[in-house]
Amino acid sequence: HCDGIKGDYTMSLNQSIATITSPLTKQCFITTPIFYANGEPHLGHAYSGIIADIFHRFSLLLGAESRLITGTDEHGQKIANTALSREQSTQEFVDTTSKTFRTLWPQLGVEPDVFIRTTAEDHKAHIQDLWI
Repeated sequence: HCDGIKGDYTMSLNQSIATITSPLTKQCFITTPIFYANGEPHLGHAYSGIIADIFHRFSLLLGAESRLITGTDEHGQKIANTALSREQSTQEFVDTTSKTFRTLWPQLGVEPDVFIRTTAEDHKAHIQDLWI
């Protein structure tokens, strides 16, 4: 969600420096899906992350306060079954899978501000504050 980013955009090149301006630039909250951690990242994950990062960087160029958030969803029967088939605990499996997702982004030049893990204690606390 971007609050206030609308209207015409202009871009000017001055001695190889690009300047992009827009009226009413304020704040952007950009997310990828939280990726289901039942297997290795694939091209679809990379695509989502790259597109989100492009929009994040463009928003920053417009002068917006922008945050890019991504992460992994580490709950579900499919994850438990995959962990069991690999003779790992569910937590061991999602720790490994989540690390793979986290290390993917720098390899692609994607720079998220926040990486969420649904098994992280801080995430659990935020969700409980929201829903309980």
